[in-house]
Parts: sequence; C-alpha cells; structure tokens
Amino acid sequence: MQTTGTTRALEKSFYDARGIALGAIRKTPGHLSDREARFLLLVSALAAARGAVLEIGSFKGRSTVALASGVTWSGEGVVHAVDPHTSPSPTDPDLKDSLTSWDEFVVNIEKAGMASVVTPYRELS
Repeated sequence: MQTTGTTRALEKSFYDARGIALGAIRKTPGHLSDREARFLLLVSALAAARGAVLEIGSFKGRSTVALASGVTWSGEGVVHAVDPHTSPSPTDPDLKDSLTSWDEFVVNIEKAGMASVVTPYRELS
C-alpha cells in the first residue's frame, strides 16, 4: 500500500494525540497498563462504526479517559460509562475505607478534560 501525504498527516496526528492522551491516562488512578490504554484509545478512535462507546466498569476513570481520548480524537461519539461505584467490591480493592469511587471518578474525568464526551451512569450494568 502506498502512503499519501494525507495518510502520513493522519498517522502523525493520531500518534501526537496518543502521546498527549497517555499523559492524561497515566495521571488517572487505576489498574490499566499503558498497553491496554493504547489499545482502548486505538479502538475508540478508529472504530469502523461511529457512535457511542459503552464501558461497563469504570472504577476511578482510567479506562474511561482512554476511551474518551479516542472518541475526542475521532471527533464523533460519546462514552457511556456504567459503574455503581460501590464498596466493598473485589474488583475495586483500592477503595480501602471509602464507600464509593464516584467522587474520584468525576474529578478524574474533569481533570482529564473529558467530561463533555463522557456520560456516567451510577448503576449496575
């Protein structure tokens, strides 16, 4: 396949955006690795079908920021993030004495600048 100037610009644009997004993702608490974050960013940015992304399980928002970064780069869609944000939960070991991850989730999404493309649902999937 021959690349054109437009293809190279698109690739550069995505890799530049990915670098910025990884900075925001790394600042967000959670258990998502850089490799997983890059994957979520890629699939949400370059999905064949445009529209909504559904995330089931958001914890403190690290994966949500990754998905929202991809949606933001593509310029289309929204992330619907579903999580009851309750404790105790075996999947949320970092809550310790807190009863919820909700407040941290909201703050982390806002800090990452992704509140406009994330619709949170504080409920069970």
